[in-house]
Amino acid sequence: IAGNFVALATLCGHFFRKSNSFHLVRHFSLKDTWTIIRTSFGDSSSYLCDAAFYYFLCRFMIGRFGQDVMPETGAACTAFQFSELFIGIGVALQPLTSVYYGERNYKGVRMVIRSALRLGFVSAAVLSLAMIAWPEGVVRLVGIDSPENFADAVSAVRLCSIGISFYTVNCIATSYLVTIEHEVLSAVHTAVTWLLMPAASVAVFSAFGENGAWFGYGVSNAISLAFLLVYVRVRLGRNRFPLLLPKSRDRALHMFNLDVVER
Repeated sequence: IAGNFVALATLCGHFFRKSNSFHLVRHFSLKDTWTIIRTSFGDSSSYLCDAAFYYFLCRFMIGRFGQDVMPETGAACTAFQFSELFIGIGVALQPLTSVYYGERNYKGVRMVIRSALRLGFVSAAVLSLAMIAWPEGVVRLVGIDSPENFADAVSAVRLCSIGISFYTVNCIATSYLVTIEHEVLSAVHTAVTWLLMPAASVAVFSAFGENGAWFGYGVSNAISLAFLLVYVRVRLGRNRFPLLLPKSRDRALHMFNLDVVER
């Protein structure tokens, strides 16, 4: 909180200086406020859903397996939080994708999103494989060294790490949906991916024990992504699957309106 406050104060002090060639002015508009809320809710609500899910996870795991499960819960959550490194990929592609989409240059949109998906999935897969191969590093990072908890925490980290690549794809998908003006679908997918599906998967797979719960947490993002693809295919039509873009030829990049005025 202190770091964000200092950064915000520094930026405001700089950009509100009238002597700057580029500076901000005070402005308030209900219409603009609603636009900001509508276009940012999908990405920003992920943090609220994350907090709600971790609250559920701690209460559920303690209630089902006892308080001794908390060390491995901490290790599992820490392992999965490493995937937050790749959220920036979806956010970074938005400016360029927005320009292409506004120009109806759908070929450019496809090029950017496919490059982002390849980069995100491969990078996350490398991290996932590293944590599966060496989960002890994460376990020691959170301070677990007791023999009775170490082995369980290692298993939890391994099982949760299998979903990092799909988590990254879901992050890119929510940002992309906002870019192409599907804000409601983005917000719903965020709630499903960050809260509803992980909670349901943990609850269902916990029938197979603690490792079953962590496996459910790991695969929940793959299930969420599958639900999104099925919904787009069935509900919104195969002609626009999977990127919700027209299959027809891209329109010209530049369009001109010529008005003839008689003098």
